[in-house]
Amino acid sequence: MKKIIVTITFLVLAFSANAQLKKGSKEKIKALKIAFITEQLELTEAEAQKFWPLYNKFDNNMMDLRYKERIALKKKLKELGGIEIIKEKDAKEITEKIIALDKAAYQNKQDFFDEVTQVLSYKKMLRLEIAEKEFHRKLLRKYREKKDKTKK
Repeated sequence: MKKIIVTITFLVLAFSANAQLKKGSKEKIKALKIAFITEQLELTEAEAQKFWPLYNKFDNNMMDLRYKERIALKKKLKELGGIEIIKEKDAKEITEKIIALDKAAYQNKQDFFDEVTQVLSYKKMLRLEIAEKEFHRKLLRKYREKKDKTKK
């Protein structure tokens, strides 16, 4: 019953957020994610106080790696004329930077796990992994539904 209530609450929040997604959508999505993860992990107050600063640091680092850095690489690729006319040397450099970003993301996750396992059990860490993936699935599903509605 509790899971049904949580799911319904999440869906209502998602619908509300979806209606207001124009301005401040990142903040709204982040708030939904925090609510969803908190419910899924069943954090105690003490755990939440220690967990969220670690998670926010981890999540911000991942956002920087995934988006800001990759956007810079895409911009550089565009400046070099695109994939069709880029020189092999430049392609190699960009590829090496992508690999370095992937390594940095892996290291960020490893560092986060090392820190957060001092706060949460490994069982809750598994729940976190599942909750993050489930949240992204729901978000993508919601996006697709909205996209399909605009096509009709």
